[in-house]
Amino acid sequence: EVCAHRAVLHVAERPVMEGASVRHAAGARSEAKPFEETLENMKHWCRKRIADRASGGVVGRTGGAAWLLSGARVEVKNMNSIKFLVSAAQYEIERQVALLRAGQPVVQETRGYDPKTHSTYRLRSKEDAYDYRFFPDPDLPPVAISRGTVRRLEQTLPELPHAMRQRLMAAENGAGEVGVGKRSYGLSAYDAGVLIADPIAVLLFETVLKMDCQTPRPGLGGGVLDSKTVANFIINDFFAIAAERSIAIQEVPTTPWRILQLLRMVAEDVISSRTAKQVLSLMIDQALQAREQMKATG
Repeated sequence: EVCAHRAVLHVAERPVMEGASVRHAAGARSEAKPFEETLENMKHWCRKRIADRASGGVVGRTGGAAWLLSGARVEVKNMNSIKFLVSAAQYEIERQVALLRAGQPVVQETRGYDPKTHSTYRLRSKEDAYDYRFFPDPDLPPVAISRGTVRRLEQTLPELPHAMRQRLMAAENGAGEVGVGKRSYGLSAYDAGVLIADPIAVLLFETVLKMDCQTPRPGLGGGVLDSKTVANFIINDFFAIAAERSIAIQEVPTTPWRILQLLRMVAEDVISSRTAKQVLSLMIDQALQAREQMKATG
């Protein structure tokens, strides 16, 4: 786009990742959300996330229902959240079913999504396959990637969400392997799913348990805490403290060591879990106030 002799590059230096998948109409309602969330988690864990999902970093295109219902390709654009993608899929299924039941054809076209009305609208038609023609760019030569290169790149990837979820849910293997990324914990599917949604949450969870195993108490040894207790505290209390102060969990001014000490006191019946949350809240508020004072004084 050129405006007043200046080039306006809306997506310059922004990586774009586009994936194509085959989805069937019956599963569009139930599969769209987990499918996109899985992709989001993978991008997040690979440190290639375009933007925070709350600010519209997810770009989705859906239209798989059209292919099996009518054979016509219907592409829906302008969806910048998982919620809108699911809503658009639901609307398109109902719209196309209604057309077919009325004996009307489903037109091959590109449609947009209106988040206010939760409906789609026509952008432009695509009457035949010529609209999808591809012309090789002479300035972009083909790139041949060997399977060996692919395998080497795979080895550099961090543990991806699906594998991590399975590891967190696998039967607890005790303190034999205490390193982060090695131990299994026997968590429920819900707890594992909540934790893997944010790399910081999983790192905090595993670090607290690793420190618990490696830091003995005087005359008693380590390994006081169980995995469920730590997961519950992070999911129910730590997340709530961050949300109440409108800060991301990586911005919470505390350390795994402090959380470990609080949870050990709970395990030893020195304080209650409610008191532990209150103490952590107080420590965080004091740290936030100190941070603001330092900013104010320069």
